[in-house]
Order: sequence, then C-alpha cells, then structure tokens
Amino acid sequence: VTPDQKDMVFYTGRYSVKQPNIVIHHVENSPDVSRIGKDLERTVELRGERVRLTGMGVKGPVRLEWKKRK
Repeated sequence: VTPDQKDMVFYTGRYSVKQPNIVIHHVENSPDVSRIGKDLERTVELRGERVRLTGMGVKGPVRLEWKKRK
C-alpha cells in the first residue's frame, strides 16, 4: 500500500437487500485481504438527488454519498 492509498477503502462484490433501507455488501475482492469473504451492512438513505450509504468500517463509522449528475 502506498502512502496515497493508506486512507483509501475499496472492494468489489455482490450485494443483497436486507430491508428497504439496508444492503449487505458481500466482499469478493479487495486489496485488504482481511475484508474478502466478509459481509458489510450499510444503511441506505435517499435524499432528493443524493444516495448515502453509512455503516461501520474497520476504523470507525463510514459514509459514502453520490449525487445525481445533471
């Protein structure tokens, strides 16, 4: 991991919907091998043109937000 990547978190995999506002990410690939095979629960919030995912990460709470492009 390079210094630029030390605070970067990313992974790939499938997801499933647990409840209308809860998704589970099933981690299949990650540069952090300790995440592979784990299920990460995220809460989904829809706010107008924004989608926000929140949950607990390795170092504490995490938040990811997307905004619809115009």
